[in-house]
Formats: sequence, C-alpha cells, structure tokens
Amino acid sequence: MADTTGAEPGTKHARSDGCGGCNGVNGFFSSRGASGMSTNSVSGMASITQEQFISLLLAGLKNQDPLEPMDSQSFLSQLSQFANLQGMQNLNTSFGEMLKLQNLSEGANLLGKTITYTADNVEKSGRVGSLAVENGKVVLEVNGAKVLLDQVQSVRP
Repeated sequence: MADTTGAEPGTKHARSDGCGGCNGVNGFFSSRGASGMSTNSVSGMASITQEQFISLLLAGLKNQDPLEPMDSQSFLSQLSQFANLQGMQNLNTSFGEMLKLQNLSEGANLLGKTITYTADNVEKSGRVGSLAVENGKVVLEVNGAKVLLDQVQSVRP
C-alpha cells in the first residue's frame, strides 16, 4: 500500500485519526498493554481472565500491520506481567486461607481455658466452652456470651 502522506519511507507520520503514525492495534498494545488499560492499573487487570488476555493478544497479532509488527519483547513482557499478577492473586488467596486456619487454631487452643476479654468497655472473664466460625470470624462461647477472638485480653489455664 502506497504512503500518500508524503513522508519518507520507513518513517512515522501524523494521521488525521489521532493515532500519531501508529497502527491502531500496535498503538493499542504498545501504549496501553494488552488489556487496553494502563499497565500500571493492576486492579483493572485483576478482573481479566487468562483466556481473555490470550484472546486479546491473539486478536492483536491477527490484526497487526505486517509492515509494523508488534515487538516480541513487548509481547513477552505483557505475558510475564499477567503471569506475575496471577501468581500474586493466588498468593493473596492462599494467605487469606492460612490466616483463617491460624485463627481457628488459636481459638481451639483456648477451649477449656479461662480468658479475660473486653465487652462493652467492661473487662469480663470466663471459661471458653466452645467456638464457631461466623461470617469468617472465630467466635468463642464464654458463659453464654459470644466473644470475638480479637476481644481476648489474657488467658489462664
């Protein structure tokens, strides 16, 4: 296809569509990342699935200008960033589950022990009879009262 802008061959030229001489797809990927969002927008990329990400990259490869192909380094960088994001999301989920189990274990260790806790700005004490998980939080039963694990001030045998 002939360049009718009068620009030197092999140079970028201004276009009336505001692209600034870039192919629409290449400009999309090179300046915004594969998700179409700024590459600094981790929270925006967190909602895209791996399948959607690959589909976007494949669409970009299919529709790219053969005279200005997408930079392979950019492609690999985008894949690497997405893989890192997925790894961080998996770690976050794992840490959340580990924290829940740790809290449950702490509560189980209090069974049969006498605790001092604060409820309604009053210090109270009693023996832990049972525990449960309600709305993701460990709740101790002390003398018929529900006590959250973070209300416990001290523990005695």
